[in-house]
Amino acid sequence: MKVALLNTNRARRDSSAPLYSASEWGDVDTTTIAVTFNENLKSGLDYTTGVTIKKNTVAQTINSGTLQTNAALVYYVVAAAADIDDTFTWEYAPGTITDVAGNALAAVTAQAATNNIGSHFKFNDGQDSGHFCQIYA
Repeated sequence: MKVALLNTNRARRDSSAPLYSASEWGDVDTTTIAVTFNENLKSGLDYTTGVTIKKNTVAQTINSGTLQTNAALVYYVVAAAADIDDTFTWEYAPGTITDVAGNALAAVTAQAATNNIGSHFKFNDGQDSGHFCQIYA
């Protein structure tokens, strides 16, 4: 009699596509939008293909898209600086962004990015950086 053994300890393949989580402008500098995803992305990709970043409804030139050490975070640098009164959106038409298992990011409609310009004091290291708090008497 032959018995077939089933390996139940086998690692399960990730079949879930990555999802957009949030975006913000101003924590890094006035030309960088930080976009967070729900899982790590594959390294070495062109993170700008399919991406549109708009400032006050006007599409911006994207100079670069760089995956950070936290592989669920991409910094996008645009040509024009922004200020405290600007509004921003990030959107994606399927391009080259995938997670580490190769699952492609689906289309993302225009998502409002939080504008943090003017709400932070940013210095050359994390210990000295902080949020601005204004107290009214």
